Amino acid sequence: MSFPSPYLEQLSDKYIQYADPTRASEMEKYMRNQFSFYGIKKPLRATLTEPIIKELFDTASNHAEIAICCWQQPQREWQYFGIEFMAKSRKYWNENTPANFEYLITQKSWWDTVDFIAVHCVGKYFTVHPGERNQWIEKWRYSDNFWLVRVAILFQLQYKEKTDVPLLFDICSEHAWQKEFFIRKAIGWSLRQYARTNPGAVQDFVKNSELSALSKREALKHFN
Repeated sequence: MSFPSPYLEQLSDKYIQYADPTRASEMEKYMRNQFSFYGIKKPLRATLTEPIIKELFDTASNHAEIAICCWQQPQREWQYFGIEFMAKSRKYWNENTPANFEYLITQKSWWDTVDFIAVHCVGKYFTVHPGERNQWIEKWRYSDNFWLVRVAILFQLQYKEKTDVPLLFDICSEHAWQKEFFIRKAIGWSLRQYARTNPGAVQDFVKNSELSALSKREALKHFN
């Protein structure tokens, strides 16, 4: 396959050079055999990719094309590179960026990429472009794709005192009936995180909401 940048060719060579089949098998098993891996652990992967990201950041003309190209590769390390590159390309984000995020969320979906995109891409994008938030979150919170719903629940995870609390509580409430594990877990995680900022509000919300046992347990995990 031809890559849209010679730097991706370089990265491909590095991935092949440092591939570890034994570790790849372990990683694939951990991810329920949904994805292929080169078998490169995160510290080494960061060493290999950081200079490539810098070169691409300075030279690439279409940053979304780079990420989408990474999504077309079979090994999971490519998707990790794609989301890390997108997260660091904020100066090139534009009105098409949320649609690109949506594509990455809904393709080859699993918690490892979806959660990163939710917090480090979607969450950051809407702090810079708040006027675009409602149209996308309204779409995602009512989606039939539960990964998009999960993003709508989690995107404020690092907002702290800037959290739109009514929005957070509303989305958690409207999906409290969901039996999907990744939705229930996301509800609990988002509430637990906001509890670090406003524990009383979270305790009151959990007490007065019909959340699943899993969501409640996760939300109140750090309370005595």
